Amino acid sequence: MTSFPRPTIRLLQVGLIVAALMLCACGAPPAISARMNDAEIRAMLARACPTASTQLQVNHGLDALKVRQASRLAYPATAGRGPVLLVRLFDDRGFWLDSEDADAKFLDISFAFSPEDRLTRTLLFRDRIRYIRGEPITSPNSPRRPLRGPLQPYPSPIPPPIDPLESAE
Repeated sequence: MTSFPRPTIRLLQVGLIVAALMLCACGAPPAISARMNDAEIRAMLARACPTASTQLQVNHGLDALKVRQASRLAYPATAGRGPVLLVRLFDDRGFWLDSEDADAKFLDISFAFSPEDRLTRTLLFRDRIRYIRGEPITSPNSPRRPLRGPLQPYPSPIPPPIDPLESAE
C-alpha cells in the first residue's frame, strides 16, 4: 500500500474542502429559466406560485425554484393597479454573452397582486438586447418597452421596465 507524506495528505484535505466550499458558494442553478418555453414556465409557476397567493407565498415559491433575490424587483401599488413583483430570468447560465457580438435574451415575469395582497395574474414578457463589442445597440423595436434607465455597456445589467405590465401577456 502506498502511503503519502503527512503534508501531502493535509494539502489534499484542504483542497477538497476548498472545492466543496466553491461548489456551495456557486449555488444550484434555478429550476426555471428563460430557455424554457412559455407553457413550461407557466406550468412550473402554477405549482410554485398559484393564483391567490400572497407576495410572501410567491417569494417562497420563487425561493423553491432557486430564483435569486437579486432577480426580483417589487413595484408599489399605484392608483390604477395593485403591487407587482417583477422577476427577470436569463438562460441557465445567467446574463453572460458568448461573444463580442451577441444577443442578451431575457424573460420578465410580472406577478400582479390585488390591493388585498392576492396574486391575480402572472404575465410573461420576452425581449432581447443586441450587444456589439460590449455596447448595447438599440432600435425602435429593441428594447420593446421603455426602461427605467439607460442601457450601459456590457456587463452592466439591463434596467427594469418603467411599467412591468406593459405588453406582458
